[in-house]
Formats: sequence, C-alpha cells, structure tokens
Amino acid sequence: MNQNRFKNKSYEGVGFVEALIAIAVAGIASVVLMSIAANTIAQVLRNEVSDRMTQAAIEGAEMAKKIADNQNLSGDNLFPEITGNVNACFAFRGDTNSPEFVKSGEVFTRVCNYDSEGREDCKESLMSSDERMFRIFCITPDSDPGLNLVVAKTIVGLVDCDSVVANTQCEITDYEYYSAIKVHQKDD
Repeated sequence: MNQNRFKNKSYEGVGFVEALIAIAVAGIASVVLMSIAANTIAQVLRNEVSDRMTQAAIEGAEMAKKIADNQNLSGDNLFPEITGNVNACFAFRGDTNSPEFVKSGEVFTRVCNYDSEGREDCKESLMSSDERMFRIFCITPDSDPGLNLVVAKTIVGLVDCDSVVANTQCEITDYEYYSAIKVHQKDD
C-alpha cells in the first residue's frame, strides 16, 4: 500500500510540471503575439504619417500652381523667378485658398538650399499647418526660363525626428513631390 501512495504522488508531481510547461508555452506564444501586434501598430502609425506627408506635399504643389496661375492672370510678381533661384527653396504662407510665397518687401525670401545645406537649415522656420512637419518649395535645375517652365519639388519632412530616438515616425524620410508649373516670368 505504501507503493501506491508513492506512485500517486509521483503522478501528481508530473502533472504539476506539465502545467508549468503549458503556462510557459502559453507565455511565449503571448509574447510573440504581442510583439506582432506592436509591430503592426507601429507600421500603421508610420503609414499614417507617410500619408499625411504625401498629402501635404501634393497640397504644396497645388498651392504653387495656384500662385503661378494668379501671376499668369494678373501679371503681378507673385512667383519667384527661375533665373537666380535654381536650387533655392521658398516657404508658403496662407492656405490652399489663398496661398503665397513668403516675401520681404518685394523680394521672395529664400529659406534654404535643401540639396546642399540639408534638412536642418530648412526645417527651422518652415512649419506647415501641422506643427510636426515642415514644407518647402524648391526650384530644380531642370527648370527652363525660356519656356517659362518651373520644375520644382515640394519637400515635406518631420520636424521632431532628432529629439526622439525611439520614435517610430523617425524611420520615415522626407517626402519629395515633383511638379512642373507653367509661370510667366517678368521681362527683364
């Protein structure tokens, strides 16, 4: 009878070990599933930020086109000249209904040269309506003053990437949107 008692205890001990193994397996599976869920949420956030940047860049190109159309209709000096402004970048003021380029008196304010100076010099004073992004309009070397054609890129970038190391948004690079705009240049 003593042996039966020992066998039952042994069996109960094995059941306890099996339960611990089952809990460990369930815990590992939970960790894996939580990791997948966290990565999915991070990807959704990156996609959302990328979509907002794309929308802001397209909106910026539309604003520049509207400014060019207003200059073409009115003859006023509303759009920067191609000559002398290749690789120069300009900031917008206003919204899509009444856009304009920032001016100091009658001179358009160059805010930076994105290609040579980089994003750090460009982002300082260039906030879009979303305070986490900057938006600039740059005239590229492909522009042709003879054809009154401005080939430009609207650049949208995140402002706060450098301040937050673990921010998943910082894995997103600046977004460049190219456009071609017909604008009548003033006669010199």
